[in-house]
Amino acid sequence: MSLLKSLRRRNNLLKEQGYRRCGAIYEQGNGSIAIGGASSTVTFDNNLAGGNGGAVYGQNGGVTILGGDITLSGNTATTGNGGALYAQGNGGETIGGSGSTVHITGNQAGTNGGAIYAQNGPVTINGDVTLSGNTAASGAGIARCDSRHAQRPGRRHL
Repeated sequence: MSLLKSLRRRNNLLKEQGYRRCGAIYEQGNGSIAIGGASSTVTFDNNLAGGNGGAVYGQNGGVTILGGDITLSGNTATTGNGGALYAQGNGGETIGGSGSTVHITGNQAGTNGGAIYAQNGPVTINGDVTLSGNTAASGAGIARCDSRHAQRPGRRHL
């Protein structure tokens, strides 16, 4: 899935087969999610998910958000992980690029990763970054879990 130019997703609640998976964008297949371009303005604010990914949920592929100005604010994953972003596959999450201004503020998750949760993939944030005011039971800013190594899973929280 690829979305270009200016994007604003606000106050969304999506249901998929009766279960609230994410607030704005949900990818279930083997693809990845790419949002924006180098000079885009991308805003996800006040989206709500009953489970994982308050704004964006990538099940098998990576999540990439590019833009000159990126804001992820006030998104909520009520009982799950990743208040703003959730990525489950090996692709991980990349936010911003050279010259980007990135604001990831005021997001919350009921479990892990108030702002971002990555399972099995890396998290990369580029540019002038503000990461503040995000809350979760564990890993208020970013939570990363590597479940590929069942004997010694690695967990990192920021």
